[in-house]
Amino acid sequence: MALASIATLIAFVIASGGIFVGADTAVSNETGRLLTKYCQTGPRTVATFQGEVYFEHLGSGSTAPLYDLFHETCAELQKSNRSRSVVSQAEEFAEKLTGSLAAHLARVPRAEFIRRIPGRVVTRISVAGYEYSIAAVDVRGIAILGNAIDGWRAQSLKLSRLTFAQCGVRFQGEDAVVEALKAGTDRRLPPEDQNRPELSHWRNQEWQCADQATARALFLTALRLTISHGPAFKIQEGAVGPPIDLIWIPEKGEVQVARLPSLQ
Repeated sequence: MALASIATLIAFVIASGGIFVGADTAVSNETGRLLTKYCQTGPRTVATFQGEVYFEHLGSGSTAPLYDLFHETCAELQKSNRSRSVVSQAEEFAEKLTGSLAAHLARVPRAEFIRRIPGRVVTRISVAGYEYSIAAVDVRGIAILGNAIDGWRAQSLKLSRLTFAQCGVRFQGEDAVVEALKAGTDRRLPPEDQNRPELSHWRNQEWQCADQATARALFLTALRLTISHGPAFKIQEGAVGPPIDLIWIPEKGEVQVARLPSLQ
């Protein structure tokens, strides 16, 4: 049983004037190509991918190419002339990826399916954007439930902890350092890093409607500190890092995308 996954750090910030999305692209698959973890699904919506990329069972020849299916679904949504809500897009991603994984599990002998991932959710799909003037981020988890005795099944779950529709910040992926920074009391992090201005703003409830520049600064600081201190939190060195994709979905106007080749 073979599978491939990507580590990542993704941030969503519903801010004043728009939605900020930041994602690293550090980890390559077996072919060595960088895996782009976001796509634009419409004029005012963006989706991201985080987690298991590809399931394969050599004995049965069965695969579940979740990452490829994510981008195929993105392309279909882009070509569609129908106006689709954030929720309906998230549901479509979840339905297609869950269906692919379910078909894979049905073809693999249950005793030969090896779980390597702790917890139930193996992949997260997030959709962010505007429905009229309302900003929203909707997140679905693709989960594997069951066991080798009773059988395995795929199921999609709405992840309420990461789904939100008001000013605020959510991180996905390798977020152990981020959570420690938010708490501000972890001894594994030096005081000078815990006391950075953008982090104090983040902890302050009055900051919850940040502007674009503050959202960007928060994500880049969180990424730098994850790279610097990740090993202390059992995050593999090199798991996250540049190039960095920075996306801004304004209340009005076109989505803006920038790629930073480094954190310098």
